[in-house]
Amino acid sequence: MSNFDIVRQAFVRLRGHWRDALLVSLIAYLPSLLLGLVPVFRIGLLDDADILLAAGDASRALAKSTEGLILILLWLALILGFAFLDLGRYAWADKRIRGEEPPVREVFSQRWQTGKVALIIVLIVLTVFGALFAAVLLDLFVRVAANIHDMTLPLLIAVGLVALWLVILWANAYVALVRHPELTAVQAMRTSRQAVKGRFFRFVLFLLCAGLPVFLADQLIDLLFARQPWLRFALSAVIWICWSPVSVAARCIWWQSHAEPELPAESR
Repeated sequence: MSNFDIVRQAFVRLRGHWRDALLVSLIAYLPSLLLGLVPVFRIGLLDDADILLAAGDASRALAKSTEGLILILLWLALILGFAFLDLGRYAWADKRIRGEEPPVREVFSQRWQTGKVALIIVLIVLTVFGALFAAVLLDLFVRVAANIHDMTLPLLIAVGLVALWLVILWANAYVALVRHPELTAVQAMRTSRQAVKGRFFRFVLFLLCAGLPVFLADQLIDLLFARQPWLRFALSAVIWICWSPVSVAARCIWWQSHAEPELPAESR
């Protein structure tokens, strides 16, 4: 089955269920939409509190500190909400492509796996930032040891490609968790890697095929509405929410259309 056939099959499997699919997508994206609206990165409020405390205004310093901590806790709550709802939309899509009639509430069915999804997100983020940190350290070493001062960009590109390679290898971890909920987070990432092994470049072409339309539409919106940030944000959200059911269903079909990899030995 070609990549275009997989995407076409995703449309076919969703036919007659678009209302539920869009509702599931909207519910799953709500935490990330709120993250875009909440002034999370006003952590500077804590710095403002230190300044006010130094100036002797204890009451306003306490208010600023409280506001900053509330925003941090809200941000963490939204991240956790996004974690299990994001996996829930994969669970809904997986049942739909297998011919079942999952209700919309299926999107909430994976909340017991929130810790696993959160750990996967943390490991991927640490991998990306760890790769960047390694590139900076290597650049400093080259500057000091070899007195070469023009290696920063090549090193960042090389390390960035390695990080991207790892992220692509782990891209099916959610599908692995939905199909095999007994797996741990690390086992799901390992299973995802095994699924892509031997077909890496074909999988990259599949990701491009499944994600390129919405990416191009999003870039067009950025160009047309560059001076209208709120309208740009709203249109981008609508496009991603509408395309998400197709993308997730296609990912589940890709997994199903290829021989499922053997589970890690630890899970047997």
